[in-house]
Amino acid sequence: MSSLAQITANQQNAVRSTGPVTPEGKLASSKNSLSHGLRSNTIVLPGEDQAEYDDLLQCLMAYYRPSGPVQTAHVQRIASCTWRLKRIAFIEAELFDSAESLGEAWLLQAPAFMNLMRHENSLERSRTRAEKELERLKQMPEPPPQLAAVEKIGFVRAELPKPPKPPAPPAPKLFVDCRSGKVTHVTSDTAAESRP
Repeated sequence: MSSLAQITANQQNAVRSTGPVTPEGKLASSKNSLSHGLRSNTIVLPGEDQAEYDDLLQCLMAYYRPSGPVQTAHVQRIASCTWRLKRIAFIEAELFDSAESLGEAWLLQAPAFMNLMRHENSLERSRTRAEKELERLKQMPEPPPQLAAVEKIGFVRAELPKPPKPPAPPAPKLFVDCRSGKVTHVTSDTAAESRP
């Protein structure tokens, strides 16, 4: 546990610390914790080809032909996962190249391989979920115009199912006495009483 003197000294040092000030410094420090880029907010990392990613995204857009921003977001998710899965293959190849044999690579880099396999499984599941959801959305009917306008600004209102209407009460059964002209409502109780 830190002593009171250590806490005070740390607080005084933090006041003097300003961090990066220039845009270049902020950009550089934003990548400080970047190790493999599999969970990065940035899809295309330094050293990767942005044009290649753009081509992948355009091919997927042409293949899936999304209609609306929600479907487009799913296609972008598919592209992001596919790009990161490709990155895993390169990282794995580098791990194998760093050793003299496959066995040595597994022996020396076992935790790294396990981490890669975990990320690979997660990305494959995420891509599969996005593909299934996209197909589900494509099978749904087009939203009415008022919902389409709402969808353009990024909010989608869910259509709640309407509760079924309760069954209509049965029409009343009437008995008309021809001699007197008297009309009476017939229920199951009155029908049972009038039987001889």
